[in-house]
Amino acid sequence: MRKVFFALSIALVVCLSTSLASASIIADWTFETSQPSTSGPISPEIGAGSASSSGVGGLNSPAGNFSSHSYSGNAWTTSSYWQFQVSTTGFSGIGFQWDQTGSSTGPSTFTLSYSTDGSTFTPILSNYTVLLNSPAWSVSTYTAAYTRFLDLSSTTTLDNQATLYFRLADASTSSIGGGTVASTGTDRVDNVIVTSPPVATAIPEPSSIVLCGLALLGLAGTARFRKKN
Repeated sequence: MRKVFFALSIALVVCLSTSLASASIIADWTFETSQPSTSGPISPEIGAGSASSSGVGGLNSPAGNFSSHSYSGNAWTTSSYWQFQVSTTGFSGIGFQWDQTGSSTGPSTFTLSYSTDGSTFTPILSNYTVLLNSPAWSVSTYTAAYTRFLDLSSTTTLDNQATLYFRLADASTSSIGGGTVASTGTDRVDNVIVTSPPVATAIPEPSSIVLCGLALLGLAGTARFRKKN
């Protein structure tokens, strides 16, 4: 009996910890209500800020990584990028998390940079590889391999900034499939989250909260069953 209630307590703590992670969210773009079809600005679903794109065509909002929508586009060149703007005023110890994938003819390599003035950008993660969208993003499946998280707390320049920009820029003409990026080649981002302090987690979807509740009910039911027997 004690073991069951101990497990129940642990599950409750985990669920509450997941929910409390929202307290550190500065901005979170899930693209579920915004459903982008333009270069922006696009408001986050949680928090404040704006998302945009430059030099990207065919903008739309296909399936995300375990969600109905993401931010997708084609016609990529080495001057194209996704950009996310927030304010970190009053915050320190910043974390940045995002999901990203592309088609076989989409760009294979990106660089993440930051700026406090919108013109001079400093690389944070240079020439990282984008994974092919296989398995394909879908509403019903989450694939962790597409998620990246950076603890940027040591980069104190990001702290307490009235305006802070994160830019994901195409860094190569090579495609994911090994050829040259095609005009129809796509790149896709989802679940872009800026946190303080750094938290490597996304806001739980309603389905996750429901599953958490069901888990707790299941443990409680097991406890009652064992007690009767």
